[in-house]
Amino acid sequence: MMKGLTAAVLSAALLVSAPAFAQFNYDRAQQNYMDLLSGKKQPHDLTPTELYEVRQFDAGVRANPRPLPDTKANCRDRNATARPPSPLEEAVIDLKCSQRPE
Repeated sequence: MMKGLTAAVLSAALLVSAPAFAQFNYDRAQQNYMDLLSGKKQPHDLTPTELYEVRQFDAGVRANPRPLPDTKANCRDRNATARPPSPLEEAVIDLKCSQRPE
C-alpha cells in the first residue's frame, strides 16, 4: 500500500515539476500571473517554464497574501459609477489613475 502511494506521489510530482533548466524570473512570473488573472493570457499561451514560474509565484502569493500592484484598469473599475461619468468626472478618474501601469 505504502509503495503504491509513494509511486503515485512521485509520478504526480514529475508531471507538474519544472524543466531542469528552469530559472525563476520573478518579474516575468508576476506579469504572467497578472495577465492570467485579467484574462489577457490563457495557460496554454505560456511555455512550461513560464507555467512553472507562475505556479511558484502563486504559491508565494498564497503563502504571504498582499495586494498586487494596482493597474489603470483596476483603478478605473474602483472609481466607476452606476451611470456614465460626466466629462469632468472622467477627467478626475483619468488623473487619479494616470500613474498606474497599464
